[in-house]
Amino acid sequence: SIQKDIINGPTNNFLIGEGHENLLNSSQYLPAIMATVNFAKSIKGFQLLYQNDRMQLLKASFFQILLLRLSTIKVGAKCELLDPTTIPQLLFLGNLTSEKPDSLTLLRGSIIEFVQRFRLLGLDEQQQSLVAALVLCQSESTATHFQEASLTKMLQEKLWWLLQSSIFPSQQAIH
Repeated sequence: SIQKDIINGPTNNFLIGEGHENLLNSSQYLPAIMATVNFAKSIKGFQLLYQNDRMQLLKASFFQILLLRLSTIKVGAKCELLDPTTIPQLLFLGNLTSEKPDSLTLLRGSIIEFVQRFRLLGLDEQQQSLVAALVLCQSESTATHFQEASLTKMLQEKLWWLLQSSIFPSQQAIH
């Protein structure tokens, strides 16, 4: 099974300070990167990919995986989800005010909207892990060329099938 190092792992405090005032700085990326690598290693089949292919996938998906993690992280004594409005600040944007350029305000709003919509899916921990694994193994870059594209494609298809089976278990029994 896929471990939940990113979506539900032991690194809940690698980004969160008291009152959420600690912004992500370069020294704080290392635990997030290590958790992402450990998560990737836990995906069955990921280690079968060529090292360069694994590196390309990790580089291309790091911030998406981090965003998914922040979307589902629970903090505090009550184990409550982070306020979606704090997630852009925790990622890298800092405190955006009306004085900031419109593009940053749009990006902040888009991140908040994504977090809210992702949470509405009501995915359990296993499904969240499968989504994260799929995001990690999907390269959206058209410039990405894999040494062994067929292995990457097979892994992607298997992860899609696992996610679909998890979300729609009754339909898989029909096929």
